Amino acid sequence: MTDDRITRDPAARWRFCADGVVVMAAGAAEPIFLAAPGDVIWRLLETSGTVAELVDELRSQFAGDPGTIDGDVEAFLAQLAAAGLVDR
Repeated sequence: MTDDRITRDPAARWRFCADGVVVMAAGAAEPIFLAAPGDVIWRLLETSGTVAELVDELRSQFAGDPGTIDGDVEAFLAQLAAAGLVDR
């Protein structure tokens, strides 16, 4: 886990919906749907945070093995970065 600060790309467009968040990177052809816990992470990224802060918050909201949560958050953030939705 790193202390990198994660921020949403300000050019990304998104909307909350009943079951999650629909997000679209600038220049993307298709939107991406984020269901739980991805929608929770997106909400937490409203203000810049570190990976450690995100993990701590998710551990408090979801049951699970801490090591699994750490790895899942890192993998999810890497996917968001690859899609052009966040900056590290």
